[in-house]
Amino acid sequence: MTPRQRRWAIGAVSAALLGTAGGVAFLPARAADVNAYDASETTKTVEAGPFDGLSVTVSKTASLVNEVVEVNWRGGQPSLPNVSRPFLNFLQIMQCWGDDPKGPNPEQCQFGALGDRLDAGVAGLGSRKVRTPPGTVPVDPAESRATDQRGVAYVPFQPVQGNAVGGTFDEITSYFDLSTTNEIPLAPTRGNGSGQEFFEIQTANEAPGLGCGRVITTGTAKAGRSCWLVIVPRSDVEVDGSVRQPGAQSPRDRLQTSPLSASNWANRIAFPLKFQPLGGSCPEGKAAIPILGHESATEAVTRWQPSLCAANGEVYNYSQLTDGTARGTLTGPEPVMSVVTSPPAGQPSRGKAVYAPIAVSGLGFAYLLEVKQPTDDEPAEIKQRAGQRITDLKLTARLVAKLLSQSYTSGVPVVTEAMKSNPARVEDDPEFRLLNPSIVGVNKQAANSMWTVVTPLSPGDATRLVWQWIAADAEARAFLTGAADPHGMVVNPDWKAANLGADDFLALRTLDAFTKLDQACRPEQTYSGGEGEVTEGPLCSSDAFPYANDMHEAVLAANRGDTLSRNSWDNQANPPIWKKGSPQPKGSRGIMVVSDTATAARYNLPMAALRNANGKFVKPDPANLLANLKALKPSSTPGVLTPDANVKVDAAYPLTVVSYAATVPAALTATERKAYAGFISYAAGAGQKAGVAPGSLPAGYAPMPNALLNTARAAAAAIKNYKTPAPRPTPKPNSSGGSGGSGGGGGAGGGGAGGGGAGGGGAGGGGGDSGGGSDPEPAPAGGVNPPPVTPPDTTTPDSTTAPGGGVPTPTTDVTQSTGFTQAVPVGGARYSLIWLLLAALLAFVVSQALPRLRTVYGAPGARPRPGAPNSRFRTPAPGREPVGDAWPATADPRGDHPGGDADAQP
Repeated sequence: MTPRQRRWAIGAVSAALLGTAGGVAFLPARAADVNAYDASETTKTVEAGPFDGLSVTVSKTASLVNEVVEVNWRGGQPSLPNVSRPFLNFLQIMQCWGDDPKGPNPEQCQFGALGDRLDAGVAGLGSRKVRTPPGTVPVDPAESRATDQRGVAYVPFQPVQGNAVGGTFDEITSYFDLSTTNEIPLAPTRGNGSGQEFFEIQTANEAPGLGCGRVITTGTAKAGRSCWLVIVPRSDVEVDGSVRQPGAQSPRDRLQTSPLSASNWANRIAFPLKFQPLGGSCPEGKAAIPILGHESATEAVTRWQPSLCAANGEVYNYSQLTDGTARGTLTGPEPVMSVVTSPPAGQPSRGKAVYAPIAVSGLGFAYLLEVKQPTDDEPAEIKQRAGQRITDLKLTARLVAKLLSQSYTSGVPVVTEAMKSNPARVEDDPEFRLLNPSIVGVNKQAANSMWTVVTPLSPGDATRLVWQWIAADAEARAFLTGAADPHGMVVNPDWKAANLGADDFLALRTLDAFTKLDQACRPEQTYSGGEGEVTEGPLCSSDAFPYANDMHEAVLAANRGDTLSRNSWDNQANPPIWKKGSPQPKGSRGIMVVSDTATAARYNLPMAALRNANGKFVKPDPANLLANLKALKPSSTPGVLTPDANVKVDAAYPLTVVSYAATVPAALTATERKAYAGFISYAAGAGQKAGVAPGSLPAGYAPMPNALLNTARAAAAAIKNYKTPAPRPTPKPNSSGGSGGSGGGGGAGGGGAGGGGAGGGGAGGGGGDSGGGSDPEPAPAGGVNPPPVTPPDTTTPDSTTAPGGGVPTPTTDVTQSTGFTQAVPVGGARYSLIWLLLAALLAFVVSQALPRLRTVYGAPGARPRPGAPNSRFRTPAPGREPVGDAWPATADPRGDHPGGDADAQP
């Protein structure tokens, strides 16, 4: 039985078995032995009134952060006249705040920003307007709000803090607007009475007027402010009792009134929502332990943070940086813990680094693609699918190469002569259509348009893995070199000139950024508008197809239908500029973004199946990630596997990523070693148990197999038990030791007073010094190193109890937000390398746009206070919003830019 079948089976339980209140039966969360990701799924069934039998299920209602949940329903009446124009029989969905246990009132709901996006005849359905002069729209006899001099009344918006604002569009935009709201004004019901929507849950960071998740402290306990998900079902009857019918003369063929109107509001179904506290559960004022790392590990580490501090009181600050920057700290003068995919080529200056695998995830292409609104002459089966999300998509390396190389004509501001015969977008590409016949209707294209892919700005190892996958594919490499595909499509000339697909294709395999080589600008254009003659400035690729700051921003924007494109000319600005355009309307969205698997899972976006080296199309499911992992070979660095996008295993997902936590024990104090060992022990223990509660492994990750768990535990032990070598006595002036030779033995002649250990190569048994007088470099890991990794056994352990690292299994009553704040570069002498890099690259930075760098702290929303000049652990100041800059990208196709690093092992 599928998860969805289980949901409907549960929803079909007899109402006689359920407690009821207000005509709605409440079905609590499912039993704990069901999939942990669905543990807080809740169903409510209407048992009386005009919507008797309507059953609504929300996939998750507790331990919430900013994420996307499913809303499914059955037992409704089919939308009329059809699902693409659901003017009768539909649902309206919104998020509200409110402390009354019975539910919120209309003033407390985020709704009314999308009315102008609806058809003119139904704009009232998306507004806060509840009274109008007689004769315009139906009058609600239950609505008693006072009207203004025009006879109009709006429901004001009362934020969780501050004074209420009026309910007009212009007034509510101080709290939410069409680009930030999560409201769904028209959710259609299919012919069989069922429906599905994907709803973005917002915290106080995304919806400050609601305040969901803000910390509420009771004694010593902290909790996140609760909120509500409210669903207002609509039928074919208006507030005045008039029945609307399809085919009748407009406007009697549609509903027109707001869901906030009293008679409509009386039918609401309210689901309480419980949030993780945005302030976190970690103690304030506690010295914070810094961890620097890449985005692929962000979801896991931030999920673990509250349980780590609850278990042993440690507060871990995870700063999201590029792999290259995190790697740089390992080889710098004062390394901390870095989370990376590949080790640096050079050795750390302070001793040998120890690597521990902590998470297995993937990279790929997430998308929001909806079936296009059909025309009247299309068959019923196509009309029935209108607006539904497509969840199965296949991509080859050549198709991805076409998208990334800006080779579709709608993906560039200026189409060159060489490209004029290319398809406008990927859906028009015969190669794509042959692979994905299910999204193509009868003689018509049934999906909306994707002409490019939104990519993150920051470079990284995972990005390099994408290019390695493309480079390993002969068809993709030939296309980038200039060979036309079987249907005559050719690469963008700017990419052909870069010759990235040359025989050695070294540049392609080492490229670590999604570079936009075509930087052409459409010339300024003059046209006659409503305000007279308007001249639009040049539209360049950087405005029309901008980067996202990171993968989280890209995925969240895609869920809102936002391409991030700045393609709306603001002639009133001074000077006039291109500003961000409106999101794509629901039911007409088509966006593809680069994403890690955990971020896509958090925001409920499907990911494309990619063709692997054996010609099989595989999705990044946990089993397929582990199939790739099992075939990986050990690298030259103990504890680290070599990533490989060309694994020849049928089930292997090519873009599998292992995140390694690395540090240099010799450079740490005993307190730091214990803290970092505890972090790794937790990651290799309770942190591998899948679930939704704080401390668990989020969706999108594959639980690590035993081989990786053993490697991580050995690394934790090596870090924790490292012993600083005892200082050697100074050799006597008249020592008979001599030169010590070049070998490792030394013996009596090489060691002087220190014996063979001092002169011959130290405690580790290495090569000797050039003389008997000076000490050699001490053995960096104290003789304790994790064993080399062998191709991992994909058998997962029966128990995820934390090993003896002093970190017990988390409890479910400790919660913390996994929301993101903008980043601040880590300050102080401990991070001098980062500041030196910034200073050295100042000229380049000035010439580029500096994107935000996200940092997620143990107490989200905190910013480090200045500490003692040489302090290793900074003390966070709760409640402050950090800001910062990330490394910019460059148009250099070889990736020679700040943040990229040529020293990473391939």
